[in-house]
Amino acid sequence: MKRLLQYLKFNNEVLPILLDVVHTCKLIIHSFILILQDQLLKVLLSYLRLLVNSRDELALSQAINIPYREIAHKQFTALRKVAREKNMPMFQVSTTCVLASRHALIQELKLGIQNLT
Repeated sequence: MKRLLQYLKFNNEVLPILLDVVHTCKLIIHSFILILQDQLLKVLLSYLRLLVNSRDELALSQAINIPYREIAHKQFTALRKVAREKNMPMFQVSTTCVLASRHALIQELKLGIQNLT
């Protein structure tokens, strides 16, 4: 009987605390989901804005940085500088750089395959 009373007393003291912790966890998870949805919407809208206007530097910066792609401020500034020097949109300069690096990689692979045969 004494153990039962101790168990009930423990449950009466601990249960409200546990329920409060569970409620707090639910709020944190819900907030986290809302933040993720907001970021996803921002990225989607950024890509759509780039489709409409490839000169939209803000949309490009949001599309590049979310999800995190390890592009530093210095690299982004260099991209902007090259775009201004060539009088081209940053989007076009970045696309050109990506295509050029892919082309170089393909050439290296072709040379490697030729050297194997």
